Amino acid sequence: MRRNLWLLVIIVVLGAIAINQNLGKKESTVSANAQSLPTEVAPMLNKLAPAFELPGLDGKLYKVGGQRDKVTMLNFWASWCEPCQMEAPDLKHLSEKYKDQMDMYSINVTSTDTKEKAMAFVEQYQLTNPILLDLKGDQFKLYKGIAYPTNILIDRNGVIRDITLGIVPAKKMEEKIQNILSD
Repeated sequence: MRRNLWLLVIIVVLGAIAINQNLGKKESTVSANAQSLPTEVAPMLNKLAPAFELPGLDGKLYKVGGQRDKVTMLNFWASWCEPCQMEAPDLKHLSEKYKDQMDMYSINVTSTDTKEKAMAFVEQYQLTNPILLDLKGDQFKLYKGIAYPTNILIDRNGVIRDITLGIVPAKKMEEKIQNILSD
């Protein structure tokens, strides 16, 4: 009887430790391209992208979603995210290169950041595309975001065609964009 009681106590303690470890987890950064998408994100591929409205750093309200004349790229980021800092110059270049064919929205997940730090980030990297503020993190959650950076490519029909967690070399990201543009 005592042996069973000790075994039960050990199981309960280990279970409590495991639960406590998972409760404290927050969004993370990803420094390398994920080869396969986590099950939380993968079901969104080839589905209609959820539509949303967000305020921009420029004071405008941006509506994203549905059929459009251009391909859409969503970049979810935070100023403290080192991989986000590393990819910013490449995304700026791609945004400018494909501005006539693609709308890029850089979405600061302000619920894990601050507007002031987002503004400093934009100034530091001289970003010229619209910078949106996900003040409560609702859009990041809507798109099942689990890590920064997350880049989502949406075709002209409003269908999610690619989800990338982490940094991808600029050449590889450009190939992904070109593939969607050629469809």
